[in-house]
Amino acid sequence: MKFTLDSATLAPVLAAVAKAIPAKPTEPILSGFLLEVKKETLRVTASDTEMAIRGLVKVEEADNGTTVIPAGLLVALSKALPAGNVSFETGDNCITARWKGGESTLPSMEPKDYINPSVPEKDAEKVETVSDTLVEAIRKTVFAVKDDPTHPAISGLCFDINEAGMSLVGTDQKKMAKYDIPLTASVGRFILPLKATGVLKSILPKETPVTIVYDQKNVRFCFGQMEVTSRLIMAKYPDYKRVFPDRTTNPNTCTVMTDDLLDSINRLSVVADKQSLIIKANLTYNKMALSAADFSMKTNGQETLETEYDGDEIEIGLVSTSLAEILSQVGQPNVTLSFKDSLRAVLVEPQTEDGKKDPYTAIVMPHRIR
Repeated sequence: MKFTLDSATLAPVLAAVAKAIPAKPTEPILSGFLLEVKKETLRVTASDTEMAIRGLVKVEEADNGTTVIPAGLLVALSKALPAGNVSFETGDNCITARWKGGESTLPSMEPKDYINPSVPEKDAEKVETVSDTLVEAIRKTVFAVKDDPTHPAISGLCFDINEAGMSLVGTDQKKMAKYDIPLTASVGRFILPLKATGVLKSILPKETPVTIVYDQKNVRFCFGQMEVTSRLIMAKYPDYKRVFPDRTTNPNTCTVMTDDLLDSINRLSVVADKQSLIIKANLTYNKMALSAADFSMKTNGQETLETEYDGDEIEIGLVSTSLAEILSQVGQPNVTLSFKDSLRAVLVEPQTEDGKKDPYTAIVMPHRIR
C-alpha cells in the first residue's frame, strides 16, 4: 500500500475517528486504525465492535492496499508532521512515513484480523436532516438519559420517526426531555447508545447535511467525509406519548422568567435535604413561593417569585436537580410550567418571542411531600 497526502488533512480526521478507540480494547487490533486505500481515497476506521467511525481523505500517487496501525502512534505523528506532502508506504509489518527532510516507521498489524461492526441492511430506512439541528436536539435531550444496565430501554437516546417528523427523547424516569425535528420520513424508532450519542454531538460539523440509515439492529450517520455506525439498544422504549401531558390535561399554567426560577432553585438547593433535594413550590395567584429545608443540618430557605398564574392553588414537591437540568436547556427568557395537581407530571415549555411552539419540551415528576 502506498499513498501521498497533505499533512494538514490527516490530523483532524484521525482525531475524530479515534473517538471510537476503546479505552480497554478486548483485542489488541482494536487499538489501531484500519487504513484502506482505494481509488485515490484513504479510508480510516476505528471500532470498539459496538460502534465505528470512518473518515475519508483524498490522496495522490496511491497504490491500493489495507493495513492496521496503532492509533496512538499515528495520531501523535500526525500532529507533529511538518506542513506539506507526506508519503506513506507499507513494508513487512510496518508503515513508513516520509516528508522533506525526514521519515518515521511505525509497526503495523494484519488487517484480516480487524473486527468490523455490523451495518444497516441495504433496504434500511433513511432519514435526512442537518447537523446543527441534530446537535441541538441531542444536547437538549441527552442530559435526561441515565446509563443504567438494569434498565436498557432508557439507557440510550430514543429517535422516534413519524409522519410529523423526528423526535429525540431521553428519560431517567424522574424527568423526560423531548426535541421535535420537522421532516418527511417513514415511521420508525430506534434507541442509540450513549457513547455513540456523545460522539455524534462532538464531531458533527456545522451546517452539514446528515443522512441517517437504520434498521432493526444498526444505524449509520453519514455527514461530509465521515460516518458513524452503531449497534442499537435492543429494547422497547417506554410509550413516552402517554406520559407527556398537554395544556388540556394540565390546565394550571404558570409563566415565569427562566433565569429567575433557575437561580432560585440553585440557591435553595444549598439548604435542601442532601438526600432528597426536594424543593417545595406553592402556587397562588401570580406568585410562586419556593422553600427547602434540611432538618438534620438545621438549614432552610425560602423565596417568592412573581409569575403569571391564575389556576388552582397547588403545593408540589420537585427534585431540584431534575428541574434545574431541564431549565438550563430552555434557551428562552420565559418558561411555562403546567400542572394538573401535586401528584402528576409537570410540563415544562419554553416561551418563544414570536409565540411559535418551541421544539424543546420536558416533564419533571413530582415528589410526594409530607
